[in-house]
Amino acid sequence: MSHLLKLTIALQLILMAVNSYAIEDMAVKITPAWEGRIQSGNTTELGIQIISSRGGDFRLTLKGGNLITHHAGTLEADMPLRLWIPVRPASNQPLAIEIYRAGNLAFQQQLNFIPSQQGFYATTLAAPLPDSTDKSRPNITFVPDELPRTDQGYGSIQTLVLTPSNLADLDKAQTLALSSYLYACKELLLINANNDLLNQLRHIAGCNGRAIHLFQAKPKNRVHYSSPSTGALQALLHETKKQNPIATLSLFFGCYLGILLLMLRATRKPALLLIIPTLGTITLVAAWTLQENHTRLASWSEVESGSQQANFSALLSVEGLNVDRYHLQLSRALGLPQPSNNRTIELKFNQHQPSTEQLTLTTQPLIHDRFLFQGSFPVPYKLSLITDEATPIVINHGDKTATGAMLYWQDKILAVPPLAPGRQWTPTSTDTIEISSTFHSMIRARTISDSAALILPFTLKEAGLLPSHVQESGWLLIRPAT
Repeated sequence: MSHLLKLTIALQLILMAVNSYAIEDMAVKITPAWEGRIQSGNTTELGIQIISSRGGDFRLTLKGGNLITHHAGTLEADMPLRLWIPVRPASNQPLAIEIYRAGNLAFQQQLNFIPSQQGFYATTLAAPLPDSTDKSRPNITFVPDELPRTDQGYGSIQTLVLTPSNLADLDKAQTLALSSYLYACKELLLINANNDLLNQLRHIAGCNGRAIHLFQAKPKNRVHYSSPSTGALQALLHETKKQNPIATLSLFFGCYLGILLLMLRATRKPALLLIIPTLGTITLVAAWTLQENHTRLASWSEVESGSQQANFSALLSVEGLNVDRYHLQLSRALGLPQPSNNRTIELKFNQHQPSTEQLTLTTQPLIHDRFLFQGSFPVPYKLSLITDEATPIVINHGDKTATGAMLYWQDKILAVPPLAPGRQWTPTSTDTIEISSTFHSMIRARTISDSAALILPFTLKEAGLLPSHVQESGWLLIRPAT
């Protein structure tokens, strides 16, 4: 046996020993939220605990559908690390989980979820629920410690049933995640609770708390908040001004042909004409590769007067100008992106930067990639809208003069004058302002029939969710309290 072959075998044995040690050295426990049951197309959460006798960096990778997420972090020797990770599992496809240490695969597992077409009715009660429970929906029974610790962990839950003791046992992360669930106007039923607790929760919830009830006083009709459709957001996105690469190319080739014709008339040396296509090609390639991808976003946010949190839907568009690895830093509060096509994207998280996420994709020339985001943010405005005998009244409860607002009333758009702190305004004329038909249709579709709405320009940059270089068109719609 040659020395080279012996050396190769020895190296292979060493690598096998290192990998075996890495696997045996690490203990990993994976706990999917809601017993692994999900509503198809929605988000859920994974609880992952990692413990190792060796400290150091690691990378956790989740692969499922057209989304790959990477979570980078650091382990302390013999100290358990607990992670709660939002995921959107693909239908009828396992989620691949891999952990790497020092570039080597140290752990891998495939996890299957149980999909359902309906949202779940979740309760911590082990005993059968009262007869008034909706038996047509699938039920989940869990212990309080299993409640999600990320906003997306509640993506598959339609109704949540809790007791006051359950709420008292929540840790900080669970409290924040449950708050986001309430902001989204989802249903919470309280068992053995008093009116004081009921009112406290209603005060922080979206839709002025109309989706929170005592179990015995649950109304027959559920509060249902529906987000704007992707098509409506795409129509708003088209309203955003952008550079047109086709127009740029047309201008370039127009100038190119003009110069070529002038040179044909000005020179009698054909050899000189060969320089023009060469220089033109070099100039075009250089100018094109130096251009950055076009990134635009259209957002639509809504809130009821008196609520502290607004819900938003946003459509992000990345238009590629060349083949490139494109990276975009975003706020983690934007949540998981939902691609509109089947192209694979990556999302990167870092244990030491818990408030940010990085979206990564490979762009292609003149190809649009669009991503839907949904979530909530604290309302920065103190404007409210009430209707008194069918007449709308706008009130500024803030400490600054409010400007730039519009009132939708009787299918017309009226300009609201600047309002000083504490002042109110009621329309006294029918003078209207002109807006685009797309914008008008969006307002009409998102406003209750024969009602009024207040509309203000507002971008997710102002909410701290988006980097400043992204071109954005955004609006906030304020409904009257009901």
